[in-house]
Amino acid sequence: MAILDCNLHDHIEVACVYSIEILLTLNNNETIIGTPVTTKIIKDKGEYLEFRTSIDKKLLSISLMSLKSMQANNSNPHFDKINFC
Repeated sequence: MAILDCNLHDHIEVACVYSIEILLTLNNNETIIGTPVTTKIIKDKGEYLEFRTSIDKKLLSISLMSLKSMQANNSNPHFDKINFC
C-alpha cells in the first residue's frame, strides 16, 4: 500500500483545518470543487480524503493516491496550488 509524502499530506490537513475550498484534479483528470473535511484510513485500502462537494454538498471519500493536484479557490496564506505527482 503506497503512502503520500508527509509534506503533501500536511497541505491536505491544512485545507481540512481551515476549510479551504479547493479544486481537486484526480489522476484521471476528473475535477471536483469542494471543501476537504478530514482524512481517514480504510483498512486494506489506504488513506482517503473526506471531501464535501460545493454543488450538491455530497460527501465523497477520495483516495489520496488518486490526487493529481489541489488548487485553492480563494486566496489564503497557506497554499495556492499543490501538485501530488
